[in-house]
Amino acid sequence: MACLAAIAKLMQLTELVLSDDDGQNRLTPRGLMVLTTLTGLQKLDVTGSDVSQQQLEVFWAAVPWQQRQQAAG
Repeated sequence: MACLAAIAKLMQLTELVLSDDDGQNRLTPRGLMVLTTLTGLQKLDVTGSDVSQQQLEVFWAAVPWQQRQQAAG
């Protein structure tokens, strides 16, 4: 059940990512808050139709490297 909740939150993350004028993606403040609840996300196998590879790529591209390390635990 927790896995499904994490996937549902991930699917909403495209609304939590903004593009800067230079085309770089960044997380909104709310997106950063959501990230803290998805600490196990990188360990999930979400290669099915529930979450597209593009959604994963957009989300993780917007997460600064330091925060990725913190999320990975």
